[in-house]
Amino acid sequence: MSFNSPRDMRARLDRSGPDAVALDLLAWHPAEIADTLAFIGPDHAASVLAVLPASLAAHTLLYVRPVLRCLLLDASTVDRLAEYLDSLSPDCAALLFEQLRSKQQRSVAAELAPATLLGMESVRRYPSGTVGRLLIPDVARLSPETSVAEAIRSIRRERIDPRSLPLLFLVDHGDHLLGTVRFRELILAAPTALLGQLPAAPCVTVSPETQVPQAVRLMLRSGLRVLPVVDADGLLLGAITLKAVILHRAWSRLERQSQNLPPPVARGLVRLGALLSECFRWLQERGGGGLSSFLANAPFPQPALLAAGYDRMASRFGFARQPNTDFELE
Repeated sequence: MSFNSPRDMRARLDRSGPDAVALDLLAWHPAEIADTLAFIGPDHAASVLAVLPASLAAHTLLYVRPVLRCLLLDASTVDRLAEYLDSLSPDCAALLFEQLRSKQQRSVAAELAPATLLGMESVRRYPSGTVGRLLIPDVARLSPETSVAEAIRSIRRERIDPRSLPLLFLVDHGDHLLGTVRFRELILAAPTALLGQLPAAPCVTVSPETQVPQAVRLMLRSGLRVLPVVDADGLLLGAITLKAVILHRAWSRLERQSQNLPPPVARGLVRLGALLSECFRWLQERGGGGLSSFLANAPFPQPALLAAGYDRMASRFGFARQPNTDFELE
C-alpha cells in the first residue's frame, strides 16, 4: 500500500495500527521512511519506528532530522536503542550513540554487544571531522600470493563490510598495506590467478587524522570511492568510503541547523513542520503556484515582506522551494 499524504498514513495508523504501517514500509529506503515520519508527528513516528526491524529503524534514524531524531531516541527503550546500535556499523553507531543523553548512554552501553562497544571506542577516539570518525575496520585484507578463488572464499567467509568492497587491500604478514586491487578485477580474472598479478588500482592513502574535506578532494582526483586508512607506519587500519563521507556531511549540516533545542520547543517545531506540510500539500492539490506566490497575491498587508519572511523561515528549517511551484523537504 502507498501513502498519498500524511493524512493517509495517520488514517492507516488509526485503522490498522503501527504494525500494518511498518509492514508497508519494509520495501522503502530509510531516507524515504525518514521523510514520511517527519510529516506525521513525533508520537505517530515513534509508534511506527518501534515496530520496524531494528536495522531498518536504525538506518532510518540516521536520515531523520535532528529535532525529530532526539525525540524518537528519547521515546525508545534502552533495549531497543541497544538493538539499533548493534545493527549499525561502528562509524554509524558512534554517530547515533553520541546523540543519546548521558544517562541513556550509560544504560545502553551496558546492553551493547562487546563487538559494538569495541568498534565505537575505536572510532570515537579520533577528533570530530576527521577520517578516523568514519573508519570502516572490516575490510578485505589479503596477501598478494592469494589466488582469486581463495580470495572469493575468504570474502564470503570473513565478516567484511560490503561498503569497502570496491577495493581489495593487499597486505603483508604484519598487516602493512602493499597495494590495492579493484573488486571488478577479481571477478574478471581466472580462478588460479594471484592477486599480486592483477592490475593494481591507484593506492591513495589517508591517515585517521586527515580532515574529511581533504579526503573528499583525494577521492575526486583519484576517481576512487574507497580510500585505505593507514597509520604512520603503514599499518592498514581500515577504509573510508564516499557514501560515509556524504552521510557525514549531510549529518553535520543538519546538526548545525538545530543546536540543543529544549524538548518542548523541539516537539512544537516538529508538529509545526507536519502542519505546514499539510498546508503545502493542500495548496498544491488546488493548483496553487507555491506559498510565496500565494502570499504575494493575497490581500495581506505587506505581502512581499510576508513572502520573503516565509522564504527565510523555509531556508532556516530545511525546506527547499522548487521553481515556481512546490515546497518540499530537501
